[in-house]
Amino acid sequence: MRHSIIATLLLLGGCSANFEFNSNLDSETTRDYFKAGQVALFQGDTPPSGKDLGWLEATSCQQRQADPAASPAQARTELRRKTAELGGNALWVSRCVSLPADDHCLSAITCYGQALQRHED
Repeated sequence: MRHSIIATLLLLGGCSANFEFNSNLDSETTRDYFKAGQVALFQGDTPPSGKDLGWLEATSCQQRQADPAASPAQARTELRRKTAELGGNALWVSRCVSLPADDHCLSAITCYGQALQRHED
């Protein structure tokens, strides 16, 4: 009995050194996904104070019937990702508009916003 326990422990110990983890997640894609979460979202009549990094637009498009419908949330998330790429940490969304269906999108919503770099207080 004692010999079988020792043999089992030796076998398990030998296997643990060769453990390898593989994933289908691309590390660059994962970083891009989380960039948007680091950008504060502002709405209202006037933008908050901060350094203006430029105006942006992003469109949410439903290309096929099986795809989810276009949404302002998806367009705003894309705006936040673009803001992070510019080095911004805040986004003021001025408006979102629904677009008519066309050859490319069954439904579409475009949002417009101003990318900003705000100083932490």
